[in-house]
Amino acid sequence: MTPAQLAKIGTNTSEDDIAKIVLLGAALSHPLRIEIMKATKLTEMSPVEVAATITGRGRLGSISYHFRWLADNGLIKMTRIEPRRGALKHFYRLNQEFIEELAEATRSCLDEGLVKLLASDLNNDKPTTGRS
Repeated sequence: MTPAQLAKIGTNTSEDDIAKIVLLGAALSHPLRIEIMKATKLTEMSPVEVAATITGRGRLGSISYHFRWLADNGLIKMTRIEPRRGALKHFYRLNQEFIEELAEATRSCLDEGLVKLLASDLNNDKPTTGRS
């Protein structure tokens, strides 16, 4: 949605805030991402350690993919690298400051009433089923 479209429906929500809300929605759209964020909230963890704690919920390759996705999008941050048997073990922790920014953008948007405006637009645009 562009700023012009937002102005038309009467909200001051910025494009940056909308991008943050979309990012938060994408982060929460996969159960492994949620598990990773919960696991890294209180302590730093590696993908291997998270895989060991959520056995049966995903293989290491899948968990590593979601770690990379979260790190690339700023939701978790690398805290240290440790050499392990000829490889490197990466440790991550939830990026609490960025999560708070995302939450504030969401609160701001909700306070602006954007969700209510969009919901009312969606209700008015419902297709009819042809039944009476």
